[in-house]
Amino acid sequence: MKKNDTAQMAIWYCEEDDHRKLEWWRKEGCQEQLDASARYYGVNMSPLRWYELEPGENDAGVPPDDCQGTNYKLLVAEADVIGKAAKTGPTTFVQNLDFKDLEMLRKATRETYAKATGHPVTLLSDNACDELIDELGPDVTEKLLYEALHATKH
Repeated sequence: MKKNDTAQMAIWYCEEDDHRKLEWWRKEGCQEQLDASARYYGVNMSPLRWYELEPGENDAGVPPDDCQGTNYKLLVAEADVIGKAAKTGPTTFVQNLDFKDLEMLRKATRETYAKATGHPVTLLSDNACDELIDELGPDVTEKLLYEALHATKH
């Protein structure tokens, strides 16, 4: 899975089904599956979005043959991949930077955060900056470093 991909999970249910099982799936089961997939692929996911489809609607198909009941609906949950998960341990991006480069990236991260939020530059700790740098990944931090280097020359 990569950024902007969508994970989708769905379950058929009918009026006669035990709605406790459906509520468990809505509140816990689906989120557990999403979290497991996110960990497996090393990504962060958006919050779940829920909607229902009728049989045959928007390529929903039809309930399986072994389903017994009436008035079936397909409960669908979706979440988007919003980025790579921050890695922990000795292989993080931040841990592979020279201290001088890390300090420049922290400064650029604080300035970007302050500009975007209106909060003081000093609000972000080094650890918070490091987490953001790891989460955003090498491509974005390389761009921030380039911008920070050129901003100091003018």
